[in-house]
Parts: sequence; C-alpha cells; structure tokens
Amino acid sequence: MNKYIEAVVFDMDGLILDSENLWQKSVVMTNKYDHTNVPLTLINECIGLRNSDIDKKLKEVMGNDFDTDKFRELNRYYMNKEIEENGLKVKEGFFELIDFLKAQRIKVAVASSSSIETIKKRFAASKIDTDIFDFLIGGNMVNNSKPDPEIYLKACELLNVSPELTIALEDSNNGIISAYRAGLKPILIPDIVVNSEYVKSISFKILKNMSEVIGVIKEINN
Repeated sequence: MNKYIEAVVFDMDGLILDSENLWQKSVVMTNKYDHTNVPLTLINECIGLRNSDIDKKLKEVMGNDFDTDKFRELNRYYMNKEIEENGLKVKEGFFELIDFLKAQRIKVAVASSSSIETIKKRFAASKIDTDIFDFLIGGNMVNNSKPDPEIYLKACELLNVSPELTIALEDSNNGIISAYRAGLKPILIPDIVVNSEYVKSISFKILKNMSEVIGVIKEINN
C-alpha cells in the first residue's frame, strides 16, 4: 500500500516569516545603545530555542550577571518598532504551498519555539489568518525546546498523524534536528543561519523556498 504525506508542520520565524533578520537588527540596535556587545554568532546559535534556553546560553557566554530580561525587552522594543513601521514580510512560496495543501486536504500546523501569544501577534502583523492552520504549537506548550523532539511529537499527536508521513519545514539547525529526532521528514529551507554539515545530512530535502515543497509532495504522493 502506498503511503501518502498526511501533514506538513511549519516552523514560523525564518521559515514563514522573514523575522530572523529583524531579530538580528534588534540585537545590533541593543548592542549600540545599551552597550551589551552580544555577538551575532551567539544569537544565531539561539535561533530555534525558546526564551528560557536562550537565557541560559546568554548567561553562559556573557556571564551570570547578564540582565537577560532587559536585553529581551530592548530587543522586543526595536523589533516591534520595525514591524510597526514596515510590517512583517511573508517568505516566498508560503501562500502557494498553503493553497496546495488545503486543496489536497493535507493537515497543517505550526510548531514554533515562540510562545502562542507571540505566534498570534506575528501572524496578525503579517496578515496571516491563523484559522488556516489545524493547530498552533508554541514553545510554552512543551517542556523541552528544539532540538528536543517533543514539540514535533506533540504536533503529530494533535494532528493524529504518523511522524514518518509528516513533513517538517525548518530553517534552523535546532529545528531540523528536532524534527529528525521525532521521526518526521525534515525539509531544510535555509535562512540567515549557516547550517551545519550534520543538519544538511539528516535533511530529507534542501530547498530554496516553500513553493518547491509542492513538487516534493507530488513526487511522494503520486
């Protein structure tokens, strides 16, 4: 019996939304005006992690006295200011892919390390209707963040689908490892992070944009 793709689970930041660039810009602004001097290489390592795990990494590098709350508050201020002034860009191929998945009755969900509140705010800013997704899973809904597989296992449980028949779309190293460990088919669509050779080796496919996912699903399901 042929096995067809049952679901696609999306990351959000850097995958659906061009928000990682804004995060980097906000760090540059925070470093400039608050003299925090947090290296961008460290910030890139934090992509795909939830806030509590980002805090741990920051303190490991910057010292236990580093004020993570103040750092995040300033980042949020500069990022929200940019979004208010210029909006939040949706990345290439998203709407085309969603239309295809809906037409094929393939389930869709978001599995993001951001909180549910942040997910909804970011989608509202980018004019994406959250009703197009069957489920939204935020980092505050799991005990362990990416690269732990928990968030992708939870997504498959909520969607009532088999991990091996589910595609995960990710841009970060942490996200790809999370999806791979959960048994999904991880597709890497690179953003600003330099992806490791290991992450490339465990990716089911490496694509340029989300519209290319359509061809992959057609190939599998036909």
